[in-house]
This record gives sequence, C-alpha cells and structure tokens, in this order.
Amino acid sequence: LGACRKIQGRLNDLNLIATSHACRDSQGTMTPEANAIVVAMARYVRVVSILFYSSVSRRYSILLTDAGLMGLQRRGILTDEERQLLEVLPPKTRYTAVFTWIVSTFTRGCEASTLCFRMPSNCHFLFIGKMAEVRGACGTITDLLDARCPLSYVHFIQLLVDVFLLMTPFAAVADMGWFSVGASFLLSMFFSGLLSLSKMLYDPLDNDDFGAEADNIQVDTLIQESSSGSLRFLTTGHQLPFGARAQTATTADAPNQY
Repeated sequence: LGACRKIQGRLNDLNLIATSHACRDSQGTMTPEANAIVVAMARYVRVVSILFYSSVSRRYSILLTDAGLMGLQRRGILTDEERQLLEVLPPKTRYTAVFTWIVSTFTRGCEASTLCFRMPSNCHFLFIGKMAEVRGACGTITDLLDARCPLSYVHFIQLLVDVFLLMTPFAAVADMGWFSVGASFLLSMFFSGLLSLSKMLYDPLDNDDFGAEADNIQVDTLIQESSSGSLRFLTTGHQLPFGARAQTATTADAPNQY
C-alpha cells in the first residue's frame, strides 16, 4: 500500500509542476495552449493509473484486452490513435508506453513555438525525476508480486493451522478439563486471524481468491483517487491572484491596496 500511495503522490506532483509552471495571461489564467497541454497530461495520468492497476490486479485485467481499450475510448479516456498504439503492445506493459507520452507531452509544451511552460528553475528536469520515481514505484509493486513464495507453501500452512486447531481440545482436555474448550476457542481466534492476516499480506490485491477480500487493497479506490487527483491542481490552480503570477502585467492590473 505504501508503494501505491507513492505512485499517487508522484502523479499528483506531476500535475502540480505542470499547473504551477503553465504560462498565463495578464489576468493569471492559463493560456489556451498551456491549458491544452495540462489537460492532456491529466488524462494521461488517469490512463497510466488504470492500465497499471489493471496489469497487477486480476479483477481489472479485462481493461487490458482490446475490448477493454475500446471501452476506455468510448468513455473518452483514450483517443482512437492511442488505442491503436496500445493494442500492438504486450498487455502487461502498456502502461509503460503512457510514461513516455506524459514526459513527451510536457517536453512539447516546453519546446513549442508558443511556449506553454515557464522555465525559471529547470522544472523539466524535476518533472523527469518525478516521472522516474513513478516508474520505480510501479516496478517495486510488480517485483513484490513476482517474488512471492510458492502458493503450495500457503496451502501447507493452512493445513498445518487447521490440524493444530482441531487437535488442541483433545490434547488439552486431560490437563485443563472443561477449560480446554475456552482455551481452544481463544487459540482458534488468534491463529485463524493470524492466518487471514498472512493471506492478505501474501496477496494484497486478492488475485488468488483467498476469501479475505474485505481488507485487501481496494484497486477501484486507488484508481478513483488517482483520477480525482489528476484534475485537482488543474481546477484549483486554473487562475492565479496578482501576487502569485509572473509580474509582467502593469501596475494598473494590480488590485487596489489600502
């Protein structure tokens, strides 16, 4: 979950960098060219979030199919050209292509003839660094899922715990009498809970259907939060007050000071 939150945080950083460095007019509103770039980047952030979590969660893997991509296009998340580009890539690695789209879109805004981003402090390099952190966090999650212990070990532990709990009342009745019933109940609660916790840690995305889905990582919530975060700074930072925007306007544009 920590790596998932790191992905969300770095994706929000990308939108913050793009919005805060966007070129603006004398009223502090983003220029149409800058707004188009920031909107495109926000949409790519939503795309990469959907495709990545679909690649690591079996429940949402249908979104990686051609039919799933077509559904994303109908929802306006992908264009027809983008869908065609993704369809020729391996399903599990499609989200990596969107990484390059995000960086290239920001670079296009920095190099356009009508400049879309102010470059006062090498924000382009900062942006690339944040993008690299996103890629690293995604790689961490995939590595953790691929490096788990064999599933047969989990089944063996399940069998071992079941046999232990079944035999405990018979083993303790000679020394504890009827108190062995209460002791067995407490042991059953403890070890069964510990086993359920270990299953959730082993399979946090519930890909193996252990039946402990109630407290697993909710992928739909992560996607929803990432989608909401992609528009947060675009909405709140669309227009800046006089004191926050570049002081290129005349003093007549400033509000009256008393």
